[in-house]
Amino acid sequence: MPLFPKSARILKKKDFDAFYGASQSKGNRYFVIRSMAKEKRRLGIVISKKVAKAYKRNLIKRIIREAFRLSPDDFPKGDILVIAKPVAGNLKREEIRRCLSDCLKK
Repeated sequence: MPLFPKSARILKKKDFDAFYGASQSKGNRYFVIRSMAKEKRRLGIVISKKVAKAYKRNLIKRIIREAFRLSPDDFPKGDILVIAKPVAGNLKREEIRRCLSDCLKK
């Protein structure tokens, strides 16, 4: 099982802020995915407290990280920022996976 090392994560505020200047975005009703072309794949996740209770936000983050870890080729090459919209808190596990993969296929 592949790991999700620190080098594959976007952690710094300046890296998150860079997305709002020069990035491409695509999305659906539940998620927005912003990407910037770079040589390495890195993942950042943004989930507001408006989404749901903490356990649900953590579940969504775990599912996104798992999808990134198990099938990184589904994600665009470079830095990726996944933003969950508030209605994503109403989804069940399988619906989260399905909506995320639909958003990535666009």
